Order: sequence, then C-alpha cells, then structure tokens
Amino acid sequence: MVYGALAFGFLLFGLATRSGAIVSFAAVFVAYLSLAVLRDAPAPQLAVSRALGSRRVGDGSPVEVTVSVENTGGTLPTVVLIDTIPYGLSVVSGSARFVTPIAAGETVSYTYTVTGKRGRYAFNRITARSYGFGGVRSRIAEFPVHSELTSLPPRRTIESIPLSPRKTLLYHGPIHAGIPGEGTEFFDVREYAVGDPMRRINWRATARHENRLFTTDFERERITEIGIIVDGRAARNPVSHGVSLFEYTVAAAASLSDSLLSAGHRVGLVTIGVGLDWTFPGYGKKQAEKIYTALANASEGESAVFDALDSIPTRVLPAGSQVVIVSPVRGDDVRALSVMVARGYSVLVVRPDPESLAPIPVRPVRAAAIASRLQRIDRVLTLRELERVGVPVVSWDIKEPLEACIRSHIPKLRAWRLRGGAI
Repeated sequence: MVYGALAFGFLLFGLATRSGAIVSFAAVFVAYLSLAVLRDAPAPQLAVSRALGSRRVGDGSPVEVTVSVENTGGTLPTVVLIDTIPYGLSVVSGSARFVTPIAAGETVSYTYTVTGKRGRYAFNRITARSYGFGGVRSRIAEFPVHSELTSLPPRRTIESIPLSPRKTLLYHGPIHAGIPGEGTEFFDVREYAVGDPMRRINWRATARHENRLFTTDFERERITEIGIIVDGRAARNPVSHGVSLFEYTVAAAASLSDSLLSAGHRVGLVTIGVGLDWTFPGYGKKQAEKIYTALANASEGESAVFDALDSIPTRVLPAGSQVVIVSPVRGDDVRALSVMVARGYSVLVVRPDPESLAPIPVRPVRAAAIASRLQRIDRVLTLRELERVGVPVVSWDIKEPLEACIRSHIPKLRAWRLRGGAI
C-alpha cells in the first residue's frame, strides 16, 4: 500500500512537471510493485508446539509459555506467529506475537509469560502469517495446538475446627466419638475387666475401694465424613469494584478442605450456583487435587432448581455427616438450614461478611448509611436465629486472614460442643 502510494505520487508529479527523471524514478516503484504482486506468498508448512512451564499454578502465579516452530516446507522470508491468549489471562513479559524469517528445516522458538486469576484456561490455536516478496501478499494458516492451564484458588493453612458430627467413621482421627476407646482425653472410670492394660488402672479410685480395681477410659477419637457446600448463588455474592464476594467464598472453601483433609477426614465438595457441581468424598492428596480443580472451575449464578441450601439431594450428603457451609447467609436461609439440621446433619456455617467488602460510594450518603444499618440488623438477627436452631456461625471479616478468624472462634465452638450443640 505504501509503495503503491509512492509510485502513484511520483508518477503524477513527474507527468505534471514533465520531468523524465522523476517518471523513471516512479517506474522503479512500479516494477517493484508488479513483481511483489505477481509473486505469491509461500504457504507456511510448519510443525508447531506449545509448552507450559506448569499446568497447575496458584492464583496469580506467572507461567512461562514457550512456542516452538519447525519449518517443514520452503524458506519463509517473513512469518508472523501469533499465539491466541485465552480470555482472562494477561501477558506480563514478552509477547505472544513473534516476527522472524525461517529457513527450510529451521526451528525457532520464543517465550512469553502470562498470569491470571482463579480458573481454567484453554489455549487452542497458533496462527502463522507468511509474507511474500515485498510484503504485499500473504498467506494465513491456523494450527490447532491445545494446552490447558488451571489457576487454583488461594489457600491458607488454618487450625483444625472443633466439630461434633452425629456419626463418625471407623478410622482414628481428631473427632471425639463419645464412646470409650483409644484417645487422649478422659472419658470415664469403670471397674477393671480382664485384659485391661495395667497402665490404665486408676490407682486413686482403687485406693478408695477394698479388693476392687478401677480402670480409666479415654474417649475414642475418629474421623468423620464432611461435606463442604460452596454457595455460588449470585444474589448472595455482591460485587464491589470488580471483585465478587464469591472469590473469598472459594478461597475459604479451599483452605477448609486443605485443613480437613490433612486431619484425615473424608471430604466432599458441593457447589451450587448455575447448577450443582459435586465432588465425591474421598481422602488424601488425590482428593485435595480434585477439590482444588473443582473450586478453580466454580462459578456463580442462579438456578431455578437449586435456589436454596436445602435443595441439595440427600444422596449427595450422607445422613449424619458433618456439613460445613461457606456462604454469606441471610435471614431467608434460616429455614433451609433448620431443615438440614432436622434431616440429621451437623451444620457449621463459615460466613464471609458482605459488609466487609469494599463498599461502592452511594449518593445520597444518608440513604447509604440507612442501608448499611439495615444490613447489620439483618446479620445480627440471622446469627441469633441460626444459633437458636442449632447452627453455629463463624463470621469472617474478609479484610482479616481466615485462619485468625477461625482461631478466635475456637473457644466458642468448643463450648458449643460441650453444651451438646449440634455443630
């Protein structure tokens, strides 16, 4: 285009001034353009690959992407390579676009670095555009190269939460089962039975009775089955300055699952939002990776079917299991949670506080103050109603670390358990 404009300009100027030198000079441009137009651009025959520095990274962690291209055809004077970046990722160093000549049989590569928030990102294609002589004509080829990057939610190490499920499993763990057996905490004193180990004889009780021996029983400690429910209902997760409260909900669920799995429990995950996503309960590191992946893919939304917390099918959560709900619950959720308690679940709510999300300035100021006061009243009444129906709540100010919040609530949860509250 540039050469054509120059040739045409010089030609008109030469004719206008009747200058043979200028017309001859313009003829050089015309000849160059004619050659460039007549010669077709070579077709890019390439073997293209992409390598990710890591396929699973933490939220916001940089990932190095390396694109390698081997020319299996003829020499390409100029080729532009463009790697298509998935929406949500941003390039923090280097460039996804690379311009280079490639000789026949030559291999070239280039590197750039991307980063992104929680989610799953699919790289699908790399585009190559080959230019011919003069850069006038070009050919485009797209190469399907599939790669997948998962950015996992952030998680923090938190202390074990005191729980009192109505049912425990057979394996040893941190939950007090309410029956005598192997453990560390005192349970009862009973008369000695044949086979009791000598180290467990209670000599103080024995000294008060002639010809009788007494044994100390400890409380059996076991693991339990825990279902973590992540509330992705859009109506429960306000957005402020482009940040949704749901991101804090997901991060809390990741930290809780990490802590509970590390304690040996059998943990499953249920996310409600657009639909219901269920990760079958399991143990150990493999289960942790399944839960982290599910949380990376979790999204908020609304569903006409799963519009309440008690709409989760009972087959998803076994009867008598411990349920930990991560949700900014409101007053109209109390009925649903009381139904879950009536079904035999031990329920604990970890509540990210919507009021602690950075507020958007509202005018008039008086109306904003009234709205904030009504929110606080609703929160206080909701917490009271939940405790009345047997559901303790860990209220989390998201400006503080979750582990510090849970640590401050541990005495309250232990007292609740000792009172016989159904956690």
